[in-house]
Amino acid sequence: MNIFNNFFLNLLSKNNIKNSDNFDTLISKANSYNGYEREEAVNQLGELGNPEAMSILLLRVNDWVYQVRNASLKAIDKLLVNKNAKTIVQYLPEIYKLQSYTRENHTQLFTRLFSFLLKEENSLYLIKAIDSQNIILSRISFKICVKHKLLTIEQCVEEGLSSKDVILRTYAAKLLSTLKGRYLEDYLAIAIHDKFMFVRREAFQIYLNKYPERGLFFANKFLFDKSFSIREIAIRYLQKNDVNVETIFINVLKDKKSSIFYLKCAIDELGYLSSTTTIPLIKNFMIHSSRSIRKVTLESLVTLQSNNSKEYLLQGMQDESAKVAKRASRLLIRSNNVDIEKIFKISKVSRYNHTLSFSLFSIRTINRWERLLFLLKLFDSTIIKDKVQKNILENELRHWDTYFNQTNTQPTQEQIENIISEYRKNENLFEKYISEVLKLTIRTLERQYRQ
Repeated sequence: MNIFNNFFLNLLSKNNIKNSDNFDTLISKANSYNGYEREEAVNQLGELGNPEAMSILLLRVNDWVYQVRNASLKAIDKLLVNKNAKTIVQYLPEIYKLQSYTRENHTQLFTRLFSFLLKEENSLYLIKAIDSQNIILSRISFKICVKHKLLTIEQCVEEGLSSKDVILRTYAAKLLSTLKGRYLEDYLAIAIHDKFMFVRREAFQIYLNKYPERGLFFANKFLFDKSFSIREIAIRYLQKNDVNVETIFINVLKDKKSSIFYLKCAIDELGYLSSTTTIPLIKNFMIHSSRSIRKVTLESLVTLQSNNSKEYLLQGMQDESAKVAKRASRLLIRSNNVDIEKIFKISKVSRYNHTLSFSLFSIRTINRWERLLFLLKLFDSTIIKDKVQKNILENELRHWDTYFNQTNTQPTQEQIENIISEYRKNENLFEKYISEVLKLTIRTLERQYRQ
């Protein structure tokens, strides 16, 4: 008896291996360049009844050969049996792609597949797919469950808010306002502490509209939220309720125990509130030990003193932090207040390589010939001793050479004289490529000068 059982089990095992090999072979043939092979493979996959063929069949329904497309449709129909529903659900992302195919209209197929999955006996698999590791499948399933009411709104919100996927939590947050009573209170209490800004903001706004007392509590708390948009909402709400928000922020700046984060929020929002009376207090933070504080201080001062911010921007460009210097250079360009002489002095004595880099970046918007003169003046025997700074200067000259033809501004006679003079002083200091580029420019300028 045992011998018979072993023989029977071996026979089944061999059949399974054969079927598996046959399936893999058919999948391979379904991707063949030969249309006849693809059509035959698709027909056999339909007969085999393995729902894992759904992926290749969904691809072949958009095949460039009509017979293959037709065979694929028939094969898919054969797979639409309830026992295959669990597997077919996994191919929802591919099913949705049918809507973007343009070789043929697949609306009927899409509707047929959708109706099959929405059947009462199959819809359970759509619900389970919300917890899938495939985030695209999870999101599609969630939307289907909401739209077709496979779950109650309460269940959908619970599923969404408990997900690690921020998009699912966002979907759930959009449903919060449709809840009522205890359900609304319970899920708001979860959403208000979510790490994702959109979810917190949605919950916060619902509190302000439906539970003003709790809303007031969170408005005070959210004056120091990570999100600027949430802080804005909190500020407006508190101001409507006659709360002196400015004083709250000033007290934070005066408190020596305030955290870096609270200081950043306070400085940022005082700029937003156009609180010019706090400029002397905010200026003190330009030399703070935290680069993030110095950066936000710079931005706030520029906002508060837009017409008189050059001093802060030039100071910012000399900051030991590259991030602060970079921000200062961009704000300087935006202000259209580039002082060439002061930037030259900063470049000449820059303690940090990034100061030189961002100083040179800030003058890219000036007259192209003034810019060339600026670079040539910097290129002396002193600065080239620093290999890094020499490299920065040479790169800037390459940039000038690459883009200088974008404008047709012609040099004045004075500019030509000065450029030629500066070039002659240091022409032996340039590397070969830069030297060749400049020689050509100088020869052109000399011809113009003689004319």
